[in-house]
Amino acid sequence: MKDSERQRSIHLMPLKTAVLFLLASGCWFVLAIGWNMFSAVIRPSDLGSALSAERWSQALILSGLMLLLSGALLPFVFYLGMVLVADLDQIPRQLANFRLVDAECFCCSNNHRHPHNGSRLQCDRKLVYKTLKQWYDDVESEADHLETFSRLVREELAPSITLLISGATLPLSYTIFTVGASNLPYLADHIALWIANVRLGSSGYALAPFTLRQVADWGTVPLASMLAVWISNPLLKAGLRLRSRWCAAILTQSIVVFVVVMVWAPTQVALGLTEQGDLRPVALFLFWLAVLLALHSPLGKKGLAWALGEKPRTMAAKGKEDSAMDDIVQEKIVAAGKGREVAAQDSLAVQVCPSSDSTFYL
Repeated sequence: MKDSERQRSIHLMPLKTAVLFLLASGCWFVLAIGWNMFSAVIRPSDLGSALSAERWSQALILSGLMLLLSGALLPFVFYLGMVLVADLDQIPRQLANFRLVDAECFCCSNNHRHPHNGSRLQCDRKLVYKTLKQWYDDVESEADHLETFSRLVREELAPSITLLISGATLPLSYTIFTVGASNLPYLADHIALWIANVRLGSSGYALAPFTLRQVADWGTVPLASMLAVWISNPLLKAGLRLRSRWCAAILTQSIVVFVVVMVWAPTQVALGLTEQGDLRPVALFLFWLAVLLALHSPLGKKGLAWALGEKPRTMAAKGKEDSAMDDIVQEKIVAAGKGREVAAQDSLAVQVCPSSDSTFYL
C-alpha cells in the first residue's frame, strides 16, 4: 500500500472470492471425475460405423448419467454461491466507509490477554499505528497518518477490486487455474492415443489433423466449464432478486447445463461423425475458444454490464450511495417511530379528556 510501483504486482481480492473459486473448482472436478468413471464403465463402441445404434445408445446413457449427477450437485453449489455473492456485495459499502480507527483487532477485543491461557498479548493496533507512522512520516499528527491510510484504502484499494465485486465475471487466469485444470489429469489418455498413432506410422500432414482433433476432444470440457463459470456469476447476482434462492439455484443450473451442452455436444457429435482428417470439429472448438476470450475482454465485460443494466460506477461511489440509502431508511424508521408515539399520545389525550358534549353511559 505504501509503494505504488509494487502495487502493480499485487492482486488483492476478498477472501470469499477464493471460496467462490474453490466451490466452482470442486464442482467441476467432481463432474470431470464422474464423466470419466461413467465412460470407463459405459464406453461407446469404437467398432462399426459411427451411426451404429449401439454407439449412440451408450452415448445417451452417459449423457443421462451426467444430467443426474449435475442435477444432484449443481443446485447446492449455486445456492452456496448466492450466499457468497450476497456477502461480497456488502464489501463496497465497507470499503467506502473504511476508517482504520474503527477496525477491531483480536488483542484489544480480549483486553490483551489470551482467552485460553491468560498470557499477555502484544497490542497489534499499536504496532500497526507505529508502522503507518513510519510510512507516512511527513504528516504532522497520528490522526493525519491514520486518515492518510484510510483514504488510500477508500480511493485506491477499492477500485482495484471493483471488477471482482461489482463486475460481472471472474478473472480468466484464475478461472483457468482453478476450473480449467479440472480435466488436466485426463490429458494423459489423449497423449497415449497420440503415441499409439505415431507408432502405427502416422506422421507429417497425416498426424497434424489427428493431433488437433485430440486437442479439441480434450479441450472441450475445460472450455465448457470456463464458459459456465463466466455465466454463473451474473446469474448468481440476478438470482438474489428472486424471493426463493432454491428456485434461483435450480433456474441457474438449467441455464448453465444448457450452455455446457451447447458447447460440448456439437463438438463431440462432429468428432464422431467425421473422418480422422476432417478439421471441422477443430474449427468448432476454436470458435468457442474465441467466444470465451471475447467474453473476458474489456469490451465483453462492458457488454455484459450493459446487458445487466449496470452503470459503470466506482466502488466508493456505490458504497456511498448504499450508505446514504441506509441512513435515509434509518431516518424514516426513526421518524415513523416518533410519529407512532405522537399518535399514541394524541389518542391517549382524547380518551382522557373527552369533549364536554359527550354522553357517558353507566
